[in-house]
Amino acid sequence: MVVETLGLNAKRSQPGKDKLGFYESSKGICSRVRRLGLERYKAFRNIVLIGNGGSVNPLVTLSMPFLKGKRLFVIDTEEPGVLKKALSLSKKSTLVVAASKSGETSSVVIPFCLFKGFESIVITKNMKGTLARLGKELGARVIKAPDVSGRFSGFTEMSFVPLFLLGVDIERVAEGGRRARFEDAWRLAVFFYECERKGLYDVFLSIYSRKLSGFYWMISQMVHETIGKNRKGLTIYGGIGPETQHHTSQRLFGGRKNTAALLVYAKDSESVSLKHDIKARYEGKPLGLLKGRDFNELVLAEYLGTKSAAKECKIPCACIETGISEENVGELLMLAYLFSYYSARLRKMNPFDQPAVEKSKAITKKIIFG
Repeated sequence: MVVETLGLNAKRSQPGKDKLGFYESSKGICSRVRRLGLERYKAFRNIVLIGNGGSVNPLVTLSMPFLKGKRLFVIDTEEPGVLKKALSLSKKSTLVVAASKSGETSSVVIPFCLFKGFESIVITKNMKGTLARLGKELGARVIKAPDVSGRFSGFTEMSFVPLFLLGVDIERVAEGGRRARFEDAWRLAVFFYECERKGLYDVFLSIYSRKLSGFYWMISQMVHETIGKNRKGLTIYGGIGPETQHHTSQRLFGGRKNTAALLVYAKDSESVSLKHDIKARYEGKPLGLLKGRDFNELVLAEYLGTKSAAKECKIPCACIETGISEENVGELLMLAYLFSYYSARLRKMNPFDQPAVEKSKAITKKIIFG
């Protein structure tokens, strides 16, 4: 993985390495999962995951490039259309996983009530909470999660249990997490902290890989929930490149001058190339010139075009270049965690709370239950 920061000179002394629960968890998570004796659950072809935020985003992000012969259905809403689709699945081939650290998330507990008769697993820290009690009533296997902040739980049972059941190589993912460099995370945190201090409050995020598209939502959650406090913090916008170049680049290059950029490029593990001759011309150049070229080069050209345009427009831009493997996604997720943690420390914030989110959850419960 290569991490680069351009257009802004931002340097600060890096603090010593703290002992972080989310990082330490990556060291023993695989052995903990295997000791649970979950092999029989791997026979299920469909996995329905009920959860929100940190209980869903890391799992989707880590598994998306590697699903083979399995189908993952995510329920992060009470919308009837989404629920009916999952409820229509065969009970013989479907496992339901309900995950909530607190065990009291209404948008997890309430949909889970519908899945009576399905084989199910509950993952929660609160073994006496509503979700655990409901799980026992529905005959679910209840697994205790460690005390790691929800959005930082990607290397705990919350994500690694369903990841294991989906057939992803969890050892390689965990190894990638341990490979993440603290100094890269610190450099990114300082870079965007200085951007904010200069009035650059928005960050255009473009992920140049469909397989890693989950990282758009993952990074958005980490930034907004971790440092969007005390009327400070950054706002993430953007999407998946190169599609973003056909609309949201207009905001980046032509809109308000209060934005920086974060570009993530990953070379696909697959390749395709033009095998036959083409006589047509594009802007005066023969399309036949593409014959034999790996189309990964074309995605790279799209990414480099945005990177160069940011430099020409003097827009501060951070770039991450990686590949697509279990180690790569583990490393990138841990980098996002460390970046978020350091970003909070720079702003003298608690990295692990989210008071405004909790307030809206409380109001929602009052509306539903009175």
